[in-house]
Amino acid sequence: TPFASKYNGTGTDIAGYLCVMVDDTKEPDGVKLPAANDSPIVGITAAAGIKNGEWGDVFVDAGGIHPVKNTAGIAAGARLMPHTDGTVKTLAASAGVNVSYVGLAKIDAATTVIEEITFAGPGQSRQG
Repeated sequence: TPFASKYNGTGTDIAGYLCVMVDDTKEPDGVKLPAANDSPIVGITAAAGIKNGEWGDVFVDAGGIHPVKNTAGIAAGARLMPHTDGTVKTLAASAGVNVSYVGLAKIDAATTVIEEITFAGPGQSRQG
């Protein structure tokens, strides 16, 4: 299955189509929004998101296609990195700086939801 059940114990709801990282302070399968743009991303929340204190679906299929919210306009073919609010933006890192690599935009998208990205898979990173 391309989805894994994950627990949100952050104290607030996590909306749909956002990048999440492991929250190892909550349950064995806890997730939270990225702490920084180099936080290892475990997946992207399903459309319903995950309510606080509940379990929900997270897309974890490396190479699979899934929507994700974006911070700013994205061009098809852009490599994507996470923002601390769980959205993605075009990957931009200074030389020698590591960032998490979320995936590749399949289509152009304004600031909204990119309907199709190829998810790189959990824990991927790149260097500027």
